[in-house]
Amino acid sequence: MPQTNTSIVDISLVKAVASYIIPLISVALSYVFGRLESKTSSKQVARMERYTNFYVPYVKKLYAGFAWDYPIGEQSFEARCAILDLLMNNLQYLDVKTQRLIPDFYAAFLGMAEYDSGNPAFQNAPEAFESCFWSITQAVLLESSRLSRKLKLPDITATISAKLNQPAKM
Repeated sequence: MPQTNTSIVDISLVKAVASYIIPLISVALSYVFGRLESKTSSKQVARMERYTNFYVPYVKKLYAGFAWDYPIGEQSFEARCAILDLLMNNLQYLDVKTQRLIPDFYAAFLGMAEYDSGNPAFQNAPEAFESCFWSITQAVLLESSRLSRKLKLPDITATISAKLNQPAKM
């Protein structure tokens, strides 16, 4: 069957339209994928910042103090201050769960200061501080583990978590 002028015009019109649409679609897809990559990259940068500025130093302090072997209420005032300073100076890096535990931890810290000065009204302060410390520490360990997984880094909390889950020594 012989081709007509209308079919040739139709094909050339389709080619012309496609030559404009394909580059537009390519540009749009490049933009969308670039935005997604940029968003993912910025999230990774923020995760790494949180991890290196707060979570790694906190876990290092746990390792250095053998926190799992000694009652936290018996730690020195300086050791307790170091943990409090690390938490308070890095609030912007804490996950919401850990942030919610800060007021109770701070109150328990102040109770320990009263206990250390001999105030008899604070005789239960070591137990309260210990409880608040371990609540925050568990939250920190969970978030640190989650961050290390998302950053594809080794889980630095594995040893501490294993120590904390061992049965108590008798």
